[in-house]
Amino acid sequence: MIRKIILFASTVLFSLTAQAQQFPENVINQDISNARRGKPIQLERIAPGQSITVEFSRLPIYIYRRTPAEILALNTTQRDSLADPEDENFRASVKRQFSSTATLVWANLLLQAETIVNRKPTRSIDESILVVSAAAPTSGCMLAITNTQERRKGALFRDPCTGHMFDSAGRAFKGSGTFNLAVPPYSVAGSTLTLKALGNGALDKPPFSKQEMYQTQNATRLLISAALYNDMESIKAAIEQGADINYFRIGEGSPMDAAIAGSSIQVIKFMLQNGARPTPNSESLAQALERQDVLKLLNP
Repeated sequence: MIRKIILFASTVLFSLTAQAQQFPENVINQDISNARRGKPIQLERIAPGQSITVEFSRLPIYIYRRTPAEILALNTTQRDSLADPEDENFRASVKRQFSSTATLVWANLLLQAETIVNRKPTRSIDESILVVSAAAPTSGCMLAITNTQERRKGALFRDPCTGHMFDSAGRAFKGSGTFNLAVPPYSVAGSTLTLKALGNGALDKPPFSKQEMYQTQNATRLLISAALYNDMESIKAAIEQGADINYFRIGEGSPMDAAIAGSSIQVIKFMLQNGARPTPNSESLAQALERQDVLKLLNP
């Protein structure tokens, strides 16, 4: 069974516990606390050619120990076989993963890891260790470790939903989309690797401007985006511009479901007061996110 890590517009559902009050602030604050505290991992328990999966910032992370042959291959790989060998799409890939307020801290953490990503060609601090998100950048499916035949071609990870392939540095091969696998921030001291926020940079501020986040000429799309980011000001502006508050299309989302995924209960109440109605997905989404505040509102 293929495991989906991302359910709605890239809203992270891996080990998410959203309390009824003060969403999304409570999720953001808990994520910041966990990121500052860090998660230490003992590397000696990982043999060459093996990986472990741990949780960090509510996402599964692969930690893989490369074999000597893989390290050699990374330094001799034909770069024209890779979609983005220089990580030129790094910022765009982070923006894609900043999909709602629930992923705010994760996006900031990825930006902190840019210096690690730019350690060419291994995209790692220690050339023998790879640390990447286990979520495929396009589909959000849990990455699979490749089989022996695929390994011979240099591929270590495969997206079971799209067939996209990635090498042992997490770089996408041509034909596998434009984004490499995300690298979280971490440090290495001796045999201990620690997944942890780097420095004292802010983790609670949007890492992109509204212009970058809301690249749309359509009032309805603006409304959906603003609802994902708990942006009441832009929500009101979109409604004034004539946005369809009850727009719903499979694969494109809806204002109401976007608000459930990313906005406070005050925003959801405001939208209901302005004529919004639950979609066929609203209740199941609220249940998946454990938003008891929304469930009580939808089922008084």
